[in-house]
Amino acid sequence: MGLDPRVTFPVELLHEIIALAALPPNQAELRDLCLVSRQFKDIVQPLLFSNINVGGFSSSVRTRLAQLRDLSDGNFAASSLARTITIDFTASFTASFMNDPAKVIDLMERTMLKRLPAAIRSFKNVNRVICIIGPDDPDWIYDLIVNGMKSYPLTDLAICFPLQITTSFMAVCNLQRLCVECVDGNRYGRGYWFRVSMPELTAKLISQSPNLSHLEVSLPRTTISTLFKVLDADHSKAPLSITFLSVDGLTVSPEDLLPVMRHFRKLKYLAVRNTVYYVLNRHIWEIFLNQRIHLTGIVTDLNGRHSLGSYLKSFQGLEVLALHHIEIRPLSADLLDTLLQTVVEQHSNSLLELQIFLGWGDRSWILPLREGLVSLLSSFTNLRRFGVAIGSRFGDACELQRLLEPLFSMCTDSFPELEELTLRTSGSPFDQRDLPRCFRVRHSKPQAVTRNNVHSGVLHDAISIYRSNNLTIDSFWIKAPETIYIPRRDSTTGAVRYVPST
Repeated sequence: MGLDPRVTFPVELLHEIIALAALPPNQAELRDLCLVSRQFKDIVQPLLFSNINVGGFSSSVRTRLAQLRDLSDGNFAASSLARTITIDFTASFTASFMNDPAKVIDLMERTMLKRLPAAIRSFKNVNRVICIIGPDDPDWIYDLIVNGMKSYPLTDLAICFPLQITTSFMAVCNLQRLCVECVDGNRYGRGYWFRVSMPELTAKLISQSPNLSHLEVSLPRTTISTLFKVLDADHSKAPLSITFLSVDGLTVSPEDLLPVMRHFRKLKYLAVRNTVYYVLNRHIWEIFLNQRIHLTGIVTDLNGRHSLGSYLKSFQGLEVLALHHIEIRPLSADLLDTLLQTVVEQHSNSLLELQIFLGWGDRSWILPLREGLVSLLSSFTNLRRFGVAIGSRFGDACELQRLLEPLFSMCTDSFPELEELTLRTSGSPFDQRDLPRCFRVRHSKPQAVTRNNVHSGVLHDAISIYRSNNLTIDSFWIKAPETIYIPRRDSTTGAVRYVPST
């Protein structure tokens, strides 16, 4: 049923409001919104079922079996609404399966062999597939997935696999977005190898996708030129127009990067993390400077031997900058001040997001705030999102609150457009949600971590006891490692404080 013709509220605006209501820190339940009215249901259901998880949505074998049967029999009406599917059966296979000498096929495996391709084909409007396959999954699952995807107008593929896989996925072509995350099978003690390596598969997929614009790769012990060797071997093929590149764990050197720079002439967003940074940071920015490639967003590991400042001086218009620190020894304060001074001079009006996740050990490179640093940061009056590493060298909540109060005051007074303040403590696990918003695109499941309850508790108390008369309930929210805090007015004092979002 369509919208009531008596409703004069613009439908497009209603779509925007409902989509925003489902985002943090509001996190409204879309299922509850479906119950408001038929009009809301017509708008909310496509959002609710836009991304459907096949297999990994439940720990119950019975529930996973029922989903496969319903999908393959065409009894799941919501499948027509899905635009993205996540295929994840890692919970269905364990190490005991690999150690089973008889290789007995259980009920789950028999059902998958019979119904998985038909279940995947039941999604008629999917253009994005996220595949997560664990180290203990049998190799036949690859063929089933690819067989089911053949009917898709697939333009966006994300795959997270062990180090070696079968050739099945080499049949995929004409992608616009590709994400490849490698999980090293050796560390799981696997006793066999598949037929093709992940770098080989990635190079093949790239060569078969002439319209590829978004490339995200996390492959240990791989060079960036390896990813383009199949494409560049055919001299008749035109270079790609990559606009987004994220590399994690790759080896990047000038000799390796220069031959493939023709594919990055239109690059706008670049993330380079956990690379061979002593080579990377010394030369990569010189290459981008010489080739006059002006980026809109940058995520990079920072150390004392970089030419990033010279590169940032060469243009204007940077919108996103995230600095990470991966060396054990501290960096001089002058290094950050000099770099930020360059950003102020060239990009203060355009910068919308700044992250300074710099520190060493349990210390923060930011706190306590220095007067000179406050002066530089206060120049970024258009910031929407700001993030800092606060270390973990603090005693109790009152001591931490005294360190945080100048930071909160600076955000309130200097960043009138600020929407989100991110705080990271030393030792907190890196999460893709900590990246700038435009870079939060990786698809693997977060690893289980042991949370530092002492630091989390102190940080929670420090945020909770903060009060301000300068804040409003529309002020920025605070994103801590485990919780999002939103501003609320104290009914007794009238001051604004931060409370956990529910």
